[in-house]
Amino acid sequence: MIHQLRAKALHDIIHQGGLTMAELAESTLARIEAINPSLIAFVDADHADVMRQVEAIEVRRRAGEALPLLGSVFSIKDNLWLGGRPATYGSQVYRHHVAPCDSAVVARLKRLGALCIGITNCPEFACKGHTSNSLHGTTRNPWDLNTTPGGSSGGAAAAVAAGLGTLALGTDAGGSIRRPAAHTGLVGFKPTHGLIPDPHGFDDPSYAISDIGVLAKDVEDCAWLLDAAVFHDCRDPRSHPLPAQLTVDRPFTNALKRLDSQAIRIGWTSDLGCGFRLDADVATAFDDCIATLVNAGLTLEHAAPDWPAHTFEYPLLRQQQAALAAQFGHVLRDTPELLDPALADQITQGLSIIGADYAADELRRKTLIQALDNFFERFDFLICPTTPVEAWPVKASHPGTIGGQPASQRAHAAFTPLFNYCEVPAVSLPFALGQHGLPLGLQIVGPRHTDLGVLALAHHLETIIDHRFDAPLWLADSDSFSSSL
Repeated sequence: MIHQLRAKALHDIIHQGGLTMAELAESTLARIEAINPSLIAFVDADHADVMRQVEAIEVRRRAGEALPLLGSVFSIKDNLWLGGRPATYGSQVYRHHVAPCDSAVVARLKRLGALCIGITNCPEFACKGHTSNSLHGTTRNPWDLNTTPGGSSGGAAAAVAAGLGTLALGTDAGGSIRRPAAHTGLVGFKPTHGLIPDPHGFDDPSYAISDIGVLAKDVEDCAWLLDAAVFHDCRDPRSHPLPAQLTVDRPFTNALKRLDSQAIRIGWTSDLGCGFRLDADVATAFDDCIATLVNAGLTLEHAAPDWPAHTFEYPLLRQQQAALAAQFGHVLRDTPELLDPALADQITQGLSIIGADYAADELRRKTLIQALDNFFERFDFLICPTTPVEAWPVKASHPGTIGGQPASQRAHAAFTPLFNYCEVPAVSLPFALGQHGLPLGLQIVGPRHTDLGVLALAHHLETIIDHRFDAPLWLADSDSFSSSL
């Protein structure tokens, strides 16, 4: 089936004349039409817009242009822009907003021959770990429609895991790519901060730590898109000139072949040195995975960063709340009915935060960065779980318990935000199934600007784990799809 082909295979088949871009587009749109009503991965996939893109691609092909991303079908999260199409940020506040232009990375991928198939769902302002909003509805997990893919890039994850496009762009300010990837059996990559620029678009309440990243079925597909998505754009002050190793042709794809697995030192931790709890099935699967990696000849040592005292999940959440208050305090005052109650609560909390507290958090962030830098003086990479639980019931905003104890609202997200605060690259790799047959993610982290090494190690571990993580919807033929799945 076409939807099960990887990006490089589609590229080669189209180049060889075995498939046309129009056929690929029509097949993908038909699959979205059949499956999306039960999944709500997409909030916009417009046939006319897609076919205009296809015609533009074909015109350039006939003119002899080299299109390195020909055959790549990708979606974008609803906090990125596809010019001329709705861009709502998952919010009633932007229900009538139309993107005036493409986001910079979207324009770049299209310029290189990729096809943007549509826009995927996210929670309001991309600020929750559960993908649901009053404008578009609730996104479900292709592994089990009664569970959530998490968030905030839940629509992006659901789309790729269900075979509704090969690749997806999401954003990650606290694990919003990595956790949905873990819950849906995908690879989810967050780069070093600023590596994928975003000079115009929605104002991001987590501007200082948020990054655009990639979700894909495997590491090779992830590398395929990253080869093109990483670039310098002086219009974005977070963007910086690329390191020399990223200026060569296909840097990520070629790096997958160059890892010296015997020369690297890996620290592993099941609680991140913070006492974070795991469900029993996740703990067992993680321990088994570590044993498998040791048996494969990797050098691993049980170790964790020496974080500052009282480090907990989302230790700098006040900064997001303060930014939400600055951006949307007037909405809470004038039209509160437009807001998700959970976001209204964050804005309310943000309005009470004083400047001294915000500054104190910035100083605390410095100590977090120093702690992780010290860890990476001893180790090349860190491995830990991506999430402490399987995907949970879709009707709940968060799991009620973790490790047999009551869980706070953000305890399911404990293992990811620290790496946003520290601006380092991190990837989630599917590695096992939990007690209910739902996928679990292994998180691999490296120092700043070791993006190539992080992805190369993920590729090496992928070959050791050697297991396919295909959701039931991925395996389903859209012609015979039934919402009863």
